[in-house]
Amino acid sequence: MVVGDMAIHKRGMRLLINEVEVPVTSIEFKLLEALAESPGAPVSRQNLYMRLFGRKAYLEERALEMIVSRLRKKVGTRSDGDDRIRSIRGEGYMLTEPLQ
Repeated sequence: MVVGDMAIHKRGMRLLINEVEVPVTSIEFKLLEALAESPGAPVSRQNLYMRLFGRKAYLEERALEMIVSRLRKKVGTRSDGDDRIRSIRGEGYMLTEPLQ
């Protein structure tokens, strides 16, 4: 899967940004894969919880937010300065697409 300057290789769970490998954990990779399936479209928190943990989220849980925070630090921002992973208030998260 390729989204902008990111290449996501399912085999071997590898992430390359500008052809440089970025180490990610298996759960961070699952999150990135879920977001990359529909770049530019929000993915709900509940959908992400089901994909990552196999269950619905409880209101007070912050596990997803912690994983998103760690992954954001690893992937950084795009070359245009925009965040690669954006929070969509009341919906979830989305992987931003680079401007054409």
